[in-house]
Amino acid sequence: MKNVNAPVFYVAETTSILPCCRKAEPLKARTLTAAKREASRNAAFWGTVLTIGTAVDSDGFLLNPVARRGKLDGWKAISGD
Repeated sequence: MKNVNAPVFYVAETTSILPCCRKAEPLKARTLTAAKREASRNAAFWGTVLTIGTAVDSDGFLLNPVARRGKLDGWKAISGD
């Protein structure tokens, strides 16, 4: 049975858009819009890159990224193509 309290989204805050080596943190949000809002509000540093994903691997790193906010621009969808 699936755990309904399990995180739906995770966020990693890094200094660049390159593949990062920062573990992701779970978000409480249940929608992508709410996840973006929560990630933006919880950002520790100004000018960092926030990446939201839907899963993490066994080491805690993001899998399946779905959105990214760059250093100076707004949120953008990440396509799988």
